[in-house]
Amino acid sequence: MKLLITAFGFFLISCFCFAQETTKDSAYLKLWADSPFPLKSEVRFPEGCVHCVVQDGNEELNYKFMHETAIGFYGDQLFYGWYNNLEKELVGKTIQRARRSSDFGTTWSEPEIVMDRDSDQGAMYVGLQFFALNDSFFLLSNLENGAERPVKCLLAKFNPESKAWSEISSVADRFLSMQAPVVNDNGDYVVSGSYAVEPGQTFASTPVVFISKGTKIEEPWRIARLDPDNKVNIFAETGVVVDGKHALAVTRREDSPFPNFYESVDFGETWRLIENNLFPAVHSKFAAGMFSNGIRYIAFNYPTFRRNEDGSVDLTTIDCSSRDSLAIAIARPGEDSFSHMYMISDPSTSNRLAASHYPCVIEHDGWVYVSYTGVYVDKPLRVGALTKFPLKSLEE
Repeated sequence: MKLLITAFGFFLISCFCFAQETTKDSAYLKLWADSPFPLKSEVRFPEGCVHCVVQDGNEELNYKFMHETAIGFYGDQLFYGWYNNLEKELVGKTIQRARRSSDFGTTWSEPEIVMDRDSDQGAMYVGLQFFALNDSFFLLSNLENGAERPVKCLLAKFNPESKAWSEISSVADRFLSMQAPVVNDNGDYVVSGSYAVEPGQTFASTPVVFISKGTKIEEPWRIARLDPDNKVNIFAETGVVVDGKHALAVTRREDSPFPNFYESVDFGETWRLIENNLFPAVHSKFAAGMFSNGIRYIAFNYPTFRRNEDGSVDLTTIDCSSRDSLAIAIARPGEDSFSHMYMISDPSTSNRLAASHYPCVIEHDGWVYVSYTGVYVDKPLRVGALTKFPLKSLEE
């Protein structure tokens, strides 16, 4: 209990000491409706959920660790990617691999190499993001030189004939992309993530977005810092909802049960901090965005807490230590706040996962697909899991 109270104390201090302009509510979207924030036991799954494990690390002896899954469609072919370590997390050779499915996730190809440099022993390929542009399929590949030392964010292109990826260019220095780029109404692409201000810096501790020059995605992207301070915390992993000129970003914090929220009203070029004492979350990565039907969403790990008699969250009871439950908060079209919550994965599903975290969310042909890293309740090594459900189930 002492640790939880201390974390909340840090949060209060940070609210008073932040140099950035802070506003109580977002002009675009409030963080939660007037109703009580639901208890974990009150959150149900969407109708029609299908769960599966795509890559089981326990069945593969060559790689002892996997993490940061990503998914994307190229036509009707579904790609599922992740990074592997030979020994343990960010120790030993670190490469990116993927599997492909031509039947919407029912069956999968064997794992294929995405990014690897045998000639460069210091190179570590970590998170990756898939996205399509015109008739081509691309990925952003996060390159580190040693554990937690980001070097470049690379752009690579898929060759459908050879089934191989080729590196095109470096689009950003010291940037770790955290979700797939999204196109703005002005034609620029926006990708959110974390940034290391200084060369050679350990940990990307500054929340940012990078913005393309329209469809010239092979050229360097420009940076827009969400926060004027160089450091928010150790892991500034950031997701972003892009909706016309409006954008709402959410950033992981280690020193508070309440993540940082930021908003932009100029296509992501400038940002301001939104006060948050309504939306608690476990310390982990977010996925955020907007579906084709206008539903805005944030996928995140759900904390455990109790409520006060007035329905508010009892701040002294928030437990952010477990990643056992992955949920998605939504704001439906016409709503001015996040107001509904659905579960994506918890230990009760057929996957039997004790932990489900680091989500990636996409939409295709009326279905929502969510990939995430998982750990079985009874096996030691990590897995790459997938949950899908009809988009219309979020409208009910």
